[in-house]
Amino acid sequence: MKFFSRDEVKKAILENVEAVLDQVDEKYESVEERASEAYGDLKEMVTDSKRKAVGHIKSNPERSVIIAAGVGALAALALSFLISGRRR
Repeated sequence: MKFFSRDEVKKAILENVEAVLDQVDEKYESVEERASEAYGDLKEMVTDSKRKAVGHIKSNPERSVIIAAGVGALAALALSFLISGRRR
């Protein structure tokens, strides 16, 4: 049976820790890259949706006002139900 010196054990542990840290760095860079790409894609989608919505509102102002009023009324109704439900 071979016994290892304290320095050999310490060296082996440090090498393993460095290997793990390298793997963590690689994973972090991969996740960072994917998150950056996802953010860019999402930003592009939001910008495109905003542009389309503005175009729709400009081409159909009456309909847009009616839709906005309906959404506002539904939101107010839902809020009133939530508030009245808490009082009980």
